[in-house]
Amino acid sequence: MNVLGIDPGLRGGLAVLDDQAALLYATAIPLKYSGGKPRIDWSGLFHKFKAIKARAPEIRAVLETQMPFAQLDERGHPRVMGGTATMIENYGRLKLCLEWTGIEYIEIFPQSWQAEYRARGARRAGGKDALATTSDRNKANNEHHMRVANALFPDAAGAFGKAWGPGTATAALIGRHWLERLKRERMEAQAHGTG
Repeated sequence: MNVLGIDPGLRGGLAVLDDQAALLYATAIPLKYSGGKPRIDWSGLFHKFKAIKARAPEIRAVLETQMPFAQLDERGHPRVMGGTATMIENYGRLKLCLEWTGIEYIEIFPQSWQAEYRARGARRAGGKDALATTSDRNKANNEHHMRVANALFPDAAGAFGKAWGPGTATAALIGRHWLERLKRERMEAQAHGTG
């Protein structure tokens, strides 16, 4: 069974891995620009999913769950952060594209795959972020994802050229994490005589 790892963000990516965790295909989430702002090209994404499904009918997608988050205002009331509504809408549309193309999917929390690759950004003693801004933390995480993915998939940059970047590297790590998890579960089942 092949696995389609998906980093669902606007700067995300898609990565297809075989059952031995070899990277077969990687591409960025397709974008189009409206008023100078990038938006996900839903038609383009749908057609990418259709092409992937045609090449690998038994494929299963693994995507990182997007969860709404809020900050508390000065009175302690939750305030939805800017972009959250768009993020949730895009996530729902992405799942709909998978359903329309007949690709089964499972969702995993970011913490599950990031723990495996220790991809949580720079931290100081006491658990405080060493990097001051969200942008700095995201940049540090993206750089870390690239280092880890380049070590695990050394031929990816040459094979996929400009398509190989933080989004596709993250998608490849998500897919590989799921395959490794399935492998561990099979080994445990065999060890207990249930597999």
